[in-house]
Amino acid sequence: MTGGLVAPGSAHALWLLDYDELFSYPASQLTAARWWAAGSAVLLRHRLESGWSNLQTVLAVNGYVLILPLMVVGAWTTRRHPVVRAGAAYALVLFLFMTLVFPFAGARGGFFHSSAALMPLLWSLAAVGIEQAAIRIAPNRSWELARTRVLLMTVTFLLAGALSAWALAGKAGAFGPASSFDRNLLTYRQAGQHLGGAGDSMVVAVNDPPGFFLGTGIAAVAVPNGSEETLRQVADRYHVRWIVLEADHPAGLDELYRNPSASSWLGPPLRFYDPDGRAVLLFEVPLEGEG
Repeated sequence: MTGGLVAPGSAHALWLLDYDELFSYPASQLTAARWWAAGSAVLLRHRLESGWSNLQTVLAVNGYVLILPLMVVGAWTTRRHPVVRAGAAYALVLFLFMTLVFPFAGARGGFFHSSAALMPLLWSLAAVGIEQAAIRIAPNRSWELARTRVLLMTVTFLLAGALSAWALAGKAGAFGPASSFDRNLLTYRQAGQHLGGAGDSMVVAVNDPPGFFLGTGIAAVAVPNGSEETLRQVADRYHVRWIVLEADHPAGLDELYRNPSASSWLGPPLRFYDPDGRAVLLFEVPLEGEG
């Protein structure tokens, strides 16, 4: 509870220089002066990379690869319709914001999820595009218009279905656990089993706090981006009792992950493995006066 519509540090997301900095502590270190000092070449590179990633999302996700041309044809045909114009304006503003203003959040899913609002319109435009394509193709091939329309619709549905099935199979774990829907859930349930009967007051630091709570029912905060000292500050402030350190962790915690016994304030961790076979370290944070 912060007393506001958004979290107090939200505005600092404007000054990120890396995706992991979304989890910086304290957020006040993310300043406009620091951002500008990185140099125009670095800032431009970030936005070009984000723009390229977002364009790939338009092609592969929103446009189902080969269906995008039909959507474009449909949009051009109905370009004077107010709904199409509103959708185009939303798409342009969204792309610019998620490329220029929030490049890291945009490239890591922000654009993908926000563009879902356009999908009903894009599917409708694809239908218009199929009709226009059939009108043009049928006379050139001496085909019947109705049969041409059915052929194009069938190919479109099969393509969209195949791509959707492929993506769903990956999330279901058909191509390995690394991309499955429940990869984090399985890891966090293992951690919860090691924690045993955790009390309601226990707090855990972990990569994905909402996912950890979903899997275990235990309150959690995010592992911060920064050094081991930053992690200790977060643990002290939020009364963290356990730390779950996964293979995907901030660069500043590489040494703690590789050589956990060298930590001066954390004891030897419990070790288990995620669905991809990577080590997960479970540290108990000593109570005040124990460390």
